Amino acid sequence: MLVPGTVSHVELYWELPANQYLMKRLAAFSRVIVFDKRGQGLSDRVGDQTLEERVDDVLAVMNAAASERATIYGWSEGGQLSLTLAAMHPERVSGLVLYGTYAAIELRREPWERFLAKLENHWGEGVLVDVNAPSRRDDRAFVEWFGRLERAVASPGSILALLRTGALRLLPHHETDLRPPPPRTTQGSRGGYFRWYASSSTSASTAGSRRASASALPPSVASKKLSAR
Repeated sequence: MLVPGTVSHVELYWELPANQYLMKRLAAFSRVIVFDKRGQGLSDRVGDQTLEERVDDVLAVMNAAASERATIYGWSEGGQLSLTLAAMHPERVSGLVLYGTYAAIELRREPWERFLAKLENHWGEGVLVDVNAPSRRDDRAFVEWFGRLERAVASPGSILALLRTGALRLLPHHETDLRPPPPRTTQGSRGGYFRWYASSSTSASTAGSRRASASALPPSVASKKLSAR
């Protein structure tokens, strides 16, 4: 089960060679479920959502795909959602794979507000390339494609709402972790507008289920649109 970050579009992502490679490799030994979160890509546009409501969305997709238990692969903002899912519903998670994500995040208000203003004014122009793929900021074709992706994913207002109301807050339910929390360590920063923290718990699966057993599943790729309920 793939849980995407801030930018998600199940169709346009297939135009990205790196994503094609990832999907084909995963589908070679497992059943892969992909989806667009509500408010993004091919899913319905909605108002504000809590993180808990978005966890329910992931479960709804798993139920629709008849997946009782799955390895969850979350990246960026989707990693926080994946961690919350594992904490709230460990019986549905056989393992966690996390990439470029965080358990908690510390915002620096003024630089963060400047970043949000930049998003609002330049959304649809490939504005996230500087954050997500800085080595390709001079690749005009890639920047133009990423701008098309941004426009297809959501409106500027929708993205701002996502970032302001839930995507970048402390992970709730962290107290449900079965182990005592280790000291947090600074992992890095992006553009000076926030710093994120990670610990050993951010890369560990729920207790007793650290290994995925997806190799026994038939190869295929499934996608699911989310409709407002």
